[in-house]
Amino acid sequence: MSTKTINKITLLLFALCISTLAQNSTSLVRFVWSWNEDTLGIIDVPKGYQVKNNQYGEGLITNISYKDGSSITLHFGGVIKLPFCQLPECIVIDSIKTSVYTMRSGFSNKNKLMWREINYSSWFNILYANVKKSNKKTFDEVLKSFVIKKSI
Repeated sequence: MSTKTINKITLLLFALCISTLAQNSTSLVRFVWSWNEDTLGIIDVPKGYQVKNNQYGEGLITNISYKDGSSITLHFGGVIKLPFCQLPECIVIDSIKTSVYTMRSGFSNKNKLMWREINYSSWFNILYANVKKSNKKTFDEVLKSFVIKKSI
């Protein structure tokens, strides 16, 4: 193979890598989670979502949903039953407890879709649910990006 051909292949591979990195870096967008005039948190979420807020006496539940049925739930407030996934079809495959949070993950035995929740306290909780296994890595990154902005 000639040096010219090797250089062309190298440039093509480099362009493909840059293109892939650009696509991956723009697949998530910043979502600022607010209630009244307070910023509760910041999280990077996949594009193409719809938001529904449910305010109740002691808090707020924000549901970020997608056309494929997957969703992200953000909870701030008190008087809520934790953990979120308590139904018999929520199969737990992993559970981690630290001094900062409790994280549980698993799948639904009904439809084999993935879920994960992080309970920071009775005041801040986050969950993704109904996520295809092929999208699990993206939604794991979503949870890792969550930053609490409001102090209690």
